[in-house]
Amino acid sequence: MVRPYPEDVLRDVRATLENVVEPAVEDSYAREQLGLAISLIEHVQLRIEQEPAMLREDSRDIVETLDRIGLPTGVGQAELAEQDLASLRAVNDRLTRSLQEAVRELESAVSAGDTDASERLQAVRALVRRQLDRQRKMLGRGYRAGT
Repeated sequence: MVRPYPEDVLRDVRATLENVVEPAVEDSYAREQLGLAISLIEHVQLRIEQEPAMLREDSRDIVETLDRIGLPTGVGQAELAEQDLASLRAVNDRLTRSLQEAVRELESAVSAGDTDASERLQAVRALVRRQLDRQRKMLGRGYRAGT
């Protein structure tokens, strides 16, 4: 690949915005918009850095949880070990659809009075909480309004 890499470009643009442009901007609305742009760049930097590992962890967690509650996904270790981002996303998307279907089925069973389904649904809800925690890590320090 030809240098600079995308993460290098983002780092340099962000540094210029923070160190050169931001101190020179006096208008409060313009500073707020600049803060938003810097936050967006920071988010993209975090995604580039963390997304592959997060997708692997999320996919493993879905497979382990659904297998444990008796709803196998059919996804094997080879698919979970994929290295390229497009494959990781595809596997995770497929697993997420399986998870969504499992939630619908379990909620329906719980509504019908199935107590076993209620326990299994709790395991899925715990998984969703872990997923949200992983997503929060991806958000960075948040919106920098008018810094």
